[in-house]
Amino acid sequence: MRLSAIEEFIENIELLLNGVDVDLYDSIDSTFEYIAGYLLDGLRDNGIWYDGTGDLTVKKRKKNKLVFTGNMHVMEEQNGCWKEPFFASVTDKRCTNQGVLVFVRIGQYEAEGNLSELFS
Repeated sequence: MRLSAIEEFIENIELLLNGVDVDLYDSIDSTFEYIAGYLLDGLRDNGIWYDGTGDLTVKKRKKNKLVFTGNMHVMEEQNGCWKEPFFASVTDKRCTNQGVLVFVRIGQYEAEGNLSELFS
């Protein structure tokens, strides 16, 4: 994933934290596919990939934290697809030089990382 896509994702997170309405499917959805794929790599069978969210909602939990819920379309190579529950939290800790932290859970699989480090 290109750094510019992560930078755009972070800009949209900032907008949401500031109360600006953002089209989640136009600005957030596809980046969660890449983030989930990167963070969950090695936790699932080979050939698993993510193809977008559905019913995605966002709530502000703290002044610097957003929580996203919905479902994720999961694919296994070309053998089939299904939906699994999706949950993610994004916490902007750049003011304390800790970066932008993201936690993702899809079905029973979960992982977390620092966007500032993962895609730099």
